Amino acid sequence: MTTREQVISGFLWTTNWKSARYTLLAGDASMRKYLRLGPGDDGRIAVLMDADPALGNNVGPFVRITNYLRSIDLSAPEIFATDPAQGLLIIEDLGDALFARVVAQDHTLEEPLYTAATDTLLHLHNAAPPTLTTYDATVMT
Repeated sequence: MTTREQVISGFLWTTNWKSARYTLLAGDASMRKYLRLGPGDDGRIAVLMDADPALGNNVGPFVRITNYLRSIDLSAPEIFATDPAQGLLIIEDLGDALFARVVAQDHTLEEPLYTAATDTLLHLHNAAPPTLTTYDATVMT
């Protein structure tokens, strides 16, 4: 039987990150795991999203939202490599710079950062919505 680590290793071997070191990142409110990879063969740092289908995960919605955001000229992580059947993506590393940390270091950035965030939300609100699954009690259980 193939372990999850073997699946990930096999996937990485097909990418520019085959010999990259990795660090486990804090997760989100899902069953996904994230690893910071790098540097890769091309010197870039990236993030491996491990969304194991055996745990009910699916990378399809992430890919669709990423493509949608890019189609309306908003920033979303570039997807460098995919194996949807195994629930694996290598995506652009957007870093760790949280607004709170950035503003704590330089208070003059607070207004421009929050103005940019508000402008982004307005742009998103005014864009044609993508077709998405409605997450109701039926889908969530």
